[in-house]
Amino acid sequence: MVNFFYYDEKIDDLIISNKELNEKVKKNFIFDDFIISLTGSGKVVALEIKNASKFLIDSGRDPKILNDVKEVILEVVPRKNFIGIYIGLMIAEQKNIIEMRIPITHLPMEAVTY
Repeated sequence: MVNFFYYDEKIDDLIISNKELNEKVKKNFIFDDFIISLTGSGKVVALEIKNASKFLIDSGRDPKILNDVKEVILEVVPRKNFIGIYIGLMIAEQKNIIEMRIPITHLPMEAVTY
């Protein structure tokens, strides 16, 4: 799995991808400020968060952490009849590493694979 993230401070856009080099995005689910990208088989391979600072504020987090993020993981968790999509943030704050898991959404199990 190739983990990639990019934060564009000018447009406040966070992109997280775990897409393998040979995988192709076939569908995008767009809702509010989120775009979830799936392969033809339904595997979640990317998440884009528009207005990432507002999302963090709404999640009770300080948006300044976006400047200190060292690693971001897109996590897909199966649940009964749904899968949960989370982002995991690993942030270097002074001499400490802080890990956060923030829920994004739940999608019907039949829409995606993991």
